[in-house]
Amino acid sequence: MQSIRTPELGHFMCTEPSKEEQSISVGSGVRELLQKAGEVARVCRNQNQQEFGKSVANFQDYIERENRKKEEKERRKQEKMERQHREEMERQAREKARIAKERRIVKKQAKIKKAEEEKMELSKAMRLQLAVCVGGLREQMQEEMRRSMEAFNAIIKGKQAAASPTSTPPGSPTSYTSNLEASEVEEISQRAKDLTIGDKRKRSPNATIGNSPSMEVSPTQVSFRLHEVDGVHPILCNGNNIPKTRHPDRMNLLRREIEKAFGRWGNDGGRTLCVTSEEVRSYLISSETSGDISLDIEVVKETRRRFEGLVLTPRDRNPGETYVMCPYLYFEAMMGTFVINPGYEVVQQSEEEVKETVHMAFKKEAIPSDLSIVLGPATRTGKCVAKALNHMLFHLPALWHFNLRSVSEVTMRIEKINKKCDAKPNSAVQLTAMSYDVKDMFSKLSHHDIMEAVTWIIDHYVSKGQDTIRVNTRGKGCTFGRTTGADHWRAMKLSDIKDFVSVDLEHTYVYATGVLLGIPMGKSTSLPLACILCTYSEFKFLSSLGNLRRRVYGLRLMDDVSLIIDVGRGMGSATEERIRSSFESCYPGNLTLKRTDEGNGMWDFLGLEMCVRDVSPHVSSVQVSKNEKPVWTTESLEFKCGQSYRSWGSKQAKSAVVASYLHRIDSNTALRSEIPLAWRVLTLSRELRLKDFPGEFVNRTLKRFSTGRGEIWGLTRDWICDT
Repeated sequence: MQSIRTPELGHFMCTEPSKEEQSISVGSGVRELLQKAGEVARVCRNQNQQEFGKSVANFQDYIERENRKKEEKERRKQEKMERQHREEMERQAREKARIAKERRIVKKQAKIKKAEEEKMELSKAMRLQLAVCVGGLREQMQEEMRRSMEAFNAIIKGKQAAASPTSTPPGSPTSYTSNLEASEVEEISQRAKDLTIGDKRKRSPNATIGNSPSMEVSPTQVSFRLHEVDGVHPILCNGNNIPKTRHPDRMNLLRREIEKAFGRWGNDGGRTLCVTSEEVRSYLISSETSGDISLDIEVVKETRRRFEGLVLTPRDRNPGETYVMCPYLYFEAMMGTFVINPGYEVVQQSEEEVKETVHMAFKKEAIPSDLSIVLGPATRTGKCVAKALNHMLFHLPALWHFNLRSVSEVTMRIEKINKKCDAKPNSAVQLTAMSYDVKDMFSKLSHHDIMEAVTWIIDHYVSKGQDTIRVNTRGKGCTFGRTTGADHWRAMKLSDIKDFVSVDLEHTYVYATGVLLGIPMGKSTSLPLACILCTYSEFKFLSSLGNLRRRVYGLRLMDDVSLIIDVGRGMGSATEERIRSSFESCYPGNLTLKRTDEGNGMWDFLGLEMCVRDVSPHVSSVQVSKNEKPVWTTESLEFKCGQSYRSWGSKQAKSAVVASYLHRIDSNTALRSEIPLAWRVLTLSRELRLKDFPGEFVNRTLKRFSTGRGEIWGLTRDWICDT
């Protein structure tokens, strides 16, 4: 509202503005507001544009900075990769150069060693040849001297004898011819006298001796198996059989033997043992026990006289088989095995000088020695050291090596392997196996390698706080702690054991073909030392595998070793080959590993048939017989194992032997279903029948053994005894 002053009335009057006036005033206000708003909007827009421009500029700067940082990072990364690649190439080049240098050095050393061995062999051969030549020359000179003396004596006797009127004049042709013929006959007779039976037989291959057939032999050698000759008693063909001794008074003979044996005791207190006839009679086996089926000792003596002049020896890996050969072949075999073998050293000193050297060596190390036995220094101490070494070997962690104490541990090791495999999914287990035979294990071991292994095992126990081991000298038993009794226990320092091994390795000798040789290993410590060396090599092999150690399993007893690898879960063939090659080279270079399996997952190991497969049980073993194939194919005994039923002895001992065969099948067969189904017990029964064991005797022993041994043995008993 507006106040309007009217002059006519002289006073003010309030009136409302008209609509036109109101619209004019509102419109002008709105326009002003709009103008102000537009100005504000323009200002704000300008400000926003300026700020946005600044933001865009800042963002662009940020992006550029980040791009520069990224490029710089990529550049540094690329330079680092190039530097690493360059360093890797340089390292590989240096490694190749080092390997090539080592190979050249090894090759050069091997060449030098081979040359030295060849030189040594040549020297040995020359010395031996010289000795043989000198010996032959000496024998020829002796023979010529003997003949000259005989001729001289004959001339003297001829001059002293009176001439007969009817005698032929010495200068006549008849006398010269007769003397010449007599001298030739004497020479031929003498040469024939010096020949052995083998040499005589060489002159005529078709000649026969007694009932033996004619044999085709080479002009220079003769060899055959005893069972190949006709007329030889069948019981005598097995060297394990015992003949029956004839004696007119067996009871008094046994009594004297008992008294003589007990009379050697040093702690008898001066008393004399007297054995009565009644006591001896209770221990005698009556002749009715074996009847007339036993082999008479006279037959053995007659056979020995028949092959007089030949060498009879058991065969390797078949000791029951007797092999007959001429002395020349035996001499060559002894020479090749010992004298010419580069692992043995010909000793030029005499026996007394060697014994004195050994005594001084043990005295220097303050080790007791016993020279009462020829070439046997420290015999008793050596046995104690062997027990101590075995005790240390057997108490190493099982995951460090593949060594086994005996064949009976094979099934326990197989159970542990199957338990680990069963913990994995079946699809992830895929086993492959390989078997090896370690050659030259006891003849070509380096003393340096042996001492390194002995030092390793002793340092292991020293690190655990052990410095002494106690050994029972009169029985089994070793301990790192205190013993309950002091009698017959001997405390040995681990450092003394190491010193003894070092001295014993350098001073062990043997006679072969009359030549004194220094051998690399021998006596009672050779077995534990060889096993410790192999154990140390296996420890280094397993330690180099890293995480792959969980996929590798192994079994080894002496020189027979089996390697099992789990190649499942994506293990490549290259990794498998690397593990295999690493194992084959883990043992010392002097040893040679010979592959004995065919690569089909089945192999022979210590008289067991081993098998690997992808389903549980993944590893299995079955006891087999060496004569399993010939028993069923040719019905013969190729391997002479054990004794025949006709061997001299009691039935109780023979029954115990049969029970031991059955116990071996029971303890070494991990796959229990194979006991009857794989013909193991049936093969044993048939083999015993071929050894003249009565069927009733075998069945009775089987029934007694199978009692209380589970259902599988009950089924086997019923099946075998009813067959």
